[in-house]
Amino acid sequence: MKARRGGLWVLAGVVLVLLAACGVFADEANMPASEETVAVQEGQDEPTASTEPPAAVSARYPDVTLLVVVPERVGSAAAGGDMAAAETEIIKVLMASGYRCVDQAQVASVRDWSIAEQVMSDPAGPQARNLAEQFGAQILVIGHGFGEAGADIENLKTARGRVEVRVLVPATGEIIFAEGVTESGADAAPTVAALKALAAAGRRLAPKILKVVGEATGGPTEVLVPAGEGVSGASLAAAAGRKVRVAFAPFEDKSGWTGGDWNLSAALPDLIAQELMKLDIVEVVDRANLSQTLGEQGLDISGLVDRSEEPRELGTLLPADILVIGRISMFQSKSETVAGGVLRSPVLGGLHKEKGVVKILLKVVDVKTGKVLGISEATGEATEAVLAGGYAGILFGGAQFDKTAMGRATRKAVDQAVRMIASCLERAGVAVRTCPNCGAVVPAEARFCTQCGKRMAPQEAAGCPKCGARLPAGAKFCPECGAKVK
Repeated sequence: MKARRGGLWVLAGVVLVLLAACGVFADEANMPASEETVAVQEGQDEPTASTEPPAAVSARYPDVTLLVVVPERVGSAAAGGDMAAAETEIIKVLMASGYRCVDQAQVASVRDWSIAEQVMSDPAGPQARNLAEQFGAQILVIGHGFGEAGADIENLKTARGRVEVRVLVPATGEIIFAEGVTESGADAAPTVAALKALAAAGRRLAPKILKVVGEATGGPTEVLVPAGEGVSGASLAAAAGRKVRVAFAPFEDKSGWTGGDWNLSAALPDLIAQELMKLDIVEVVDRANLSQTLGEQGLDISGLVDRSEEPRELGTLLPADILVIGRISMFQSKSETVAGGVLRSPVLGGLHKEKGVVKILLKVVDVKTGKVLGISEATGEATEAVLAGGYAGILFGGAQFDKTAMGRATRKAVDQAVRMIASCLERAGVAVRTCPNCGAVVPAEARFCTQCGKRMAPQEAAGCPKCGARLPAGAKFCPECGAKVK
């Protein structure tokens, strides 16, 4: 009897070998080399923990399904279950890279602020597991966005949008990525401006989310660039180690200034360019050469002011990475009452006080991709006691000009403009930072401020323990892979 039983075991072994040779277990044989087989120990009903990244415990690309839920509020009201600007941008990138995402129409039923808050605060809780089970998802991208109105710029409404997201594995409750970003938007309608800001924030977060999802599942980690869109010229310049080329179109002058013999449409962008060139990473394109290049193509550079939304054709024409477009909406001097209630004016002569006000609407465009990187108003105000005689004979941007009310107001507006342009460069992938002492913008690696000479606080040199990326000072999560570092 024992011999017969032993013979049966041998026969069963032979059958198993033959089945394996015929490919019955092909799926297991074709698993990625990094996939480790989990062992079932005696007395256990469940397999032991795998050494795979958390998401791989449940699924492996391309079998993984992602649930992306990012409810939004604009002001005090919810944007609506069918309005999810940041969520849409994140899903577009994930799906373009080959990942399967739950349809947004299905997600509308759970696109709720309170649900998102609950999952973000308790990633290992029942709400996260219920969502995963309901939609068959192995990875959750959960967050929320908030948009609020900003200042009015001429006929445009501006807004700020902040989006915070977490990428988590509901099976384990582990957060593998956490970050929040703030962006701006502008439109004639305030709600649309807020949604544009939230969409821009989603676009910034999407590549980072893609990277951590790819690392966790063995799938794509880099954005597949759609045809015609390209990569930011500024980021390419930074990667190549060359200076970022910035071009200034002549500003449109709507100020009506008559107090001095100045060509503000050329003088103001020149002044901003001079300050911007103090950044060693920036090279300003000569406007004469720029005009000649466009002239040869039958294009007038002054016409670009009203065509900032469609500059894609300029990618092969402009010898620049970034284009700055401006409109001078205010450049004026007002007389004010001095001690004793006497009002003096530049026309009547004598010592008087005047208030200078400068306002410049700026748009910064990435030439290669055609995207508007930022829109903002740079303003400056100053009051000074000056000698009468007006501004005739005073050199714009000179030492005497800088002592006047209009000169000081202009310098303040120029400083704001440089900071705005620098923030757009940073958004495009160029490393810059701000001096905590004087507010000047300097290259990210600068040890001393180029304007006030103060020593810059050293950037935290520690690297992420998971991917080795540089960590910003005070970072709790790695900006590249989302790993917890503190």
